[in-house]
Amino acid sequence: MLGESDHFSHHLYLPISLHNNPDNLRNSIQKAINKNRSDIIYLGYGLCGNALDGIHSGKASLRLIPAHDCITFFLGSRENYQSAHQKYPDAYWYSPSLIRHNEENLPGEKQDYTRKMALLAQYDKASAEKVFEAEISWRKNYHYAIYTEWKDLDTCKNCRQFAQKAAEWLHWDFIEIKGNSELLRKWLLTEDDTPELLTVPLEHIILNSNDESILRAAPHSK
Repeated sequence: MLGESDHFSHHLYLPISLHNNPDNLRNSIQKAINKNRSDIIYLGYGLCGNALDGIHSGKASLRLIPAHDCITFFLGSRENYQSAHQKYPDAYWYSPSLIRHNEENLPGEKQDYTRKMALLAQYDKASAEKVFEAEISWRKNYHYAIYTEWKDLDTCKNCRQFAQKAAEWLHWDFIEIKGNSELLRKWLLTEDDTPELLTVPLEHIILNSNDESILRAAPHSK
């Protein structure tokens, strides 16, 4: 999709594992912004544990999609996300990018085997099993594994199969929801200023709005 526009000089992917610690993610995003020399920066993050709260730039405006997480990006609109979340509030989401770049950290057979081996290296079998069961207790709150992709998104050959096998392993129902690239296209390929998009001017800061707008811009008091 970036190839359809001529105004991107370069792009940077931060390690997805940074999501495990929002403070580290926030610091990494801010450091990348501080090194930037462009007039505008496109931030491909949602709330992500409030990782964008406090982000600012004195050299470039920031353009982003106010969203709770990247699933909104894949589904094409905030409305699509809200509809899916209301119908399946107890769902864990899988996508090609998550599987390609974070497979070892996604719930499933491979993750369980790796973690059990690590625990057995530290504890006796009974203790390791007890620790493992405590660590995965959160899974009881989930009942669906939802897989989403769309044709413009780079797909991996076995991603859908990975999500299906994970659902079977976890005893979750597998559901596939077709994605939509409309929102990402608006963000990357147009200059539209709509409630779905947010442009943060120079010397402004991103803040959690704590309402349906999700994120807002405010003057940055240094």
